[in-house]
Amino acid sequence: MTGPTATHTAHSAAWVLALAVAVVCGSTGAAAAAHVRGADAKARLLLRDGAARSATLSGLLDALESSDVVVHVETGALDRPGRLLFVTAGPDCRFLRISIKVPGRDADLIAWLGHELQHAVEIAAAPEVRDQNGVMDLYRRIGFADRSTGESKRAQDVWARVRDEVRFGARAGHDQ
Repeated sequence: MTGPTATHTAHSAAWVLALAVAVVCGSTGAAAAAHVRGADAKARLLLRDGAARSATLSGLLDALESSDVVVHVETGALDRPGRLLFVTAGPDCRFLRISIKVPGRDADLIAWLGHELQHAVEIAAAPEVRDQNGVMDLYRRIGFADRSTGESKRAQDVWARVRDEVRFGARAGHDQ
């Protein structure tokens, strides 16, 4: 979409996002609801099943709950299995968006969700990250990055661990 309609749509989306920041990020820095939210039915299913089937993913959700990061998870058509984008930062919190490529086997989708949530935890631990450029600077320090993609060994390890927990039922008794 281009032209005036696209501009109006982009401005409307920016206004809604700014309103969400104002509502969710209060002066206390605490979000009014859960810090990780499914934006669609499939995302909510992956979050619920992932937390139930993977101690690692559950631990990532717990870590994000006590952070200043709010994560919206969505599913859809992508050119890669998963993606994390820095959306915006308010004075007291930061918004990230995780996208997971569907369709796919739930075990694989949950593993990619864990991978991307690990990235969110890494960003949460770096309060200086306030935009997408800051994300890329972070990955140049803690992992590796090119022009558009940042990666860490830890997120790669989390992908494998979550995949194994979901596939082999290692939820009970796993230390995080």
